[in-house]
Amino acid sequence: GRCAALYDAKLKALSVFYREVRRIRGEGNCFYRSFWMGWIERMLDNRQRGASATSAPCHPLLADPESAQWEKRIFDITDRAKQSFKAAGATALEEELFISENRFIDVTRGLCRGYADEGEPGLLRKARETDQTAKALRWLRLIASAYMRGKEEDFGIIAIGMGYDSLPAFCDAQVEADCSLADEPQIMALTGALGIAVKVEYLDDVAYPWSSRCGPHRHVIRPLEASEASGDGPPIAACVLFRPGHYDLLIPRNWSEPALIEPDGERLVLPQPPRPPPTQACSSCYDTHLAGCWLC
Repeated sequence: GRCAALYDAKLKALSVFYREVRRIRGEGNCFYRSFWMGWIERMLDNRQRGASATSAPCHPLLADPESAQWEKRIFDITDRAKQSFKAAGATALEEELFISENRFIDVTRGLCRGYADEGEPGLLRKARETDQTAKALRWLRLIASAYMRGKEEDFGIIAIGMGYDSLPAFCDAQVEADCSLADEPQIMALTGALGIAVKVEYLDDVAYPWSSRCGPHRHVIRPLEASEASGDGPPIAACVLFRPGHYDLLIPRNWSEPALIEPDGERLVLPQPPRPPPTQACSSCYDTHLAGCWLC
């Protein structure tokens, strides 16, 4: 169709930096599931390379999930979220957060142990245990909601702009509710709660004024505090592919590639050379320019 060249250019740009796209089931949790699985892949990559392979200390949330520093950071994040819920009078969510924290730790470690025992097949097998993984995703939703409630000056106007009477009403319907889709506000809240970033590559039929063959628009979503500060900011924990209404997981070829953290924007993709002419004619109309004619 009319967008074929544009999609070809965007896919070509993605293939330079990513070795694989992992399809994520579309049940409303696709962003949270993509982010979580990408985060696990990043931790496993760090574990395989070892601490000596990096020049700087590893971020606590990108360390081995069996380690004490990883577990302590999860506890700290949960404690901050509890304080936000307590200040908002949401005692039921405060209690649920404690339960979901333990589930998140157990399931995350279970997936990593599956990889240690059976390699990638073991990781993917455990990732397909929907009931267990959904319980782990609940923690991500709750900490994002707690972060929003504690930053009403930043997120309150967004809730009103989206037609809700208050920020708690928005959080209840669009963050805490299972299967509610994640948009940029929810992603910003999650990265803020965790203190790590996520890279989103947009695959759609939108071209840019300077080129109809541009690559995908890329956007690194960081915590609000990091966006306002100078420096490199927090590390990217996961890379996801957004197509309108759905997220999938992207697996980088090399997490050390500087281009992964290059500024937001688009990349010019040179046009691909024309495909060679087919060696056989269409068997129906005998057109020598078409190997298989869709009209026939």
